[in-house]
Amino acid sequence: MRWGVAFGIIGLVACLAAFSAAQAAQADPQRAGKEVAPEFEIITLQGQRVSLKKLAGRVVVMDFWATWCEPCRDALPELKELTKKYPAEKLMLISVSVDKDDRIWREFVGKEKMDWTQYRDADHKVREAFGIHSFPTYLVIDGAGIIKERFTGFNPQESTVHRLKATLKQLPQLDSEGHR
Repeated sequence: MRWGVAFGIIGLVACLAAFSAAQAAQADPQRAGKEVAPEFEIITLQGQRVSLKKLAGRVVVMDFWATWCEPCRDALPELKELTKKYPAEKLMLISVSVDKDDRIWREFVGKEKMDWTQYRDADHKVREAFGIHSFPTYLVIDGAGIIKERFTGFNPQESTVHRLKATLKQLPQLDSEGHR
């Protein structure tokens, strides 16, 4: 009898999950079967409040990194190039640091002139929400909040920007007229 109740509860939970997913797909069919970026809200190093909801319609590139990560540091010139290539109203680069020491992180960002959106994920909530386990990791999120691409690691044969270009080229928000 207990097993019957347990299987009944498991079946009910599975049905509710399937129903919930079906409702979500009906509410926004463009998101059905796609990896949707989790909502987040951060206060940046610059004191700006940024959330995925406020960035709707813009492409977001998230760069998960750390000052102690050599491949992360090696990618900095290319990330600077990315911020020059696309206008800020179409693409936002958000660097999310996992550094523990706030002072070291702030000094590094200043010394390297990393003048795009910076955030130190001290409590790891953003990192965990996106399932980030290695560095660097780059996510390309389209204007509808869909994660279009996820790159992990640094490839010396293929630059970060080159790896991102193919994905960014496919996004209607970044039509060729918007490139600098």
